[in-house]
Amino acid sequence: MGDRSARCIHVVLSNPDTHFRSCLVQFLGAGEANQLLRRADFESAPAHGRSLNMADIGIAALKRRCLNRRIGDQHGLAGEVAT
Repeated sequence: MGDRSARCIHVVLSNPDTHFRSCLVQFLGAGEANQLLRRADFESAPAHGRSLNMADIGIAALKRRCLNRRIGDQHGLAGEVAT
């Protein structure tokens, strides 16, 4: 599960009201979850215009419109993204 030597792990949640801790304990087990949570720094995504959702929407639009086919070069890709 990533770099176990990291001193601090930044976690950005788009919905901080979810049962994150209990899900983590269920997934990793109590010992490993508690070790991880001691190093975690939780942040909430901005309430208005949630940046994570905006990024997901942008990537989905790119996938639908131009990333579902082969684009021959970087210049062509840049043009498709700009469009």
